[in-house]
Amino acid sequence: MKNKIIFINFWSKGGMRHYSDATVNILSKEYDVFYFSNYESLILCNNKIFKLSLNPLNIKNYRQLFFIYKEIIKIKPDVVHLNSGYPMLFPIYFLFYFFNSVITVHDAIIHEGESLVKKIFHKIQLFTFSIFFKKIIVHSDKIKNQRQK
Repeated sequence: MKNKIIFINFWSKGGMRHYSDATVNILSKEYDVFYFSNYESLILCNNKIFKLSLNPLNIKNYRQLFFIYKEIIKIKPDVVHLNSGYPMLFPIYFLFYFFNSVITVHDAIIHEGESLVKKIFHKIQLFTFSIFFKKIIVHSDKIKNQRQK
């Protein structure tokens, strides 16, 4: 029996989408992958794809959040991989603590010129990642070393 991986990405544009689709394609060659996203994926694998809508301004979308929560518990994955933080998922971050959880952080260092509110949110988000996720992936040793200072 293959190990089960849940891969979650709700960034539907640009590089995040391509990164996620490519990662799921590679993982699906050796694992059972359950892919949660908010867009039609062009991946060519035989894995289960959950196309969901998560809009914080639409109260009905909170049912989707509960659906994700229930599916994670039902699937009992060996690994949960979140592709970058997504504010709408914040209420279920605690759930990731109970699994082998991984998050890929694409912006581990805040961009220069960001507003104070965005800087504060960024710090809170990174802190919650360090609590609830077992592993944090960044894209270079330079960023990793900067984060450890």
